[in-house]
Amino acid sequence: MTQLEGIAQTKRYSKLLLPSLALSVLSTWLITVTFQLLLIDIAQTFEVQVGTASMMASVGSISGVAFGLLMAFLSVRFNHKLLLLIGLVFTSVAALGFYFAPNFFVLMISNIGVGVGIAIIKNIAYSIIGEIYPL
Repeated sequence: MTQLEGIAQTKRYSKLLLPSLALSVLSTWLITVTFQLLLIDIAQTFEVQVGTASMMASVGSISGVAFGLLMAFLSVRFNHKLLLLIGLVFTSVAALGFYFAPNFFVLMISNIGVGVGIAIIKNIAYSIIGEIYPL
């Protein structure tokens, strides 16, 4: 593919695609930062030690890494836009569960869901960017 064909191919997409993908990745970052800032308050609210509450970040990351490996298979099999939509909905539902968790167990399960959703969004967003703007 020549550079001219690549430019013609990128004109098919909306001009707001790249900013919307950046916003998707940024929104996942905000969930993680909010959790880290409120870590001591979360531990006090659910009456657990701060070390136990901070391990939730590890649980979310480990689930994200494990699902990220599965995303290599899924991104080849399925449409990227559909997977991105699934990731955004999954992350939104998990974040709502995360913010309104009645106990520590629900908070832990929601954090696993957030980790999986972040893995979906970041992998697919970077794949779409790679398709639109090839090197």
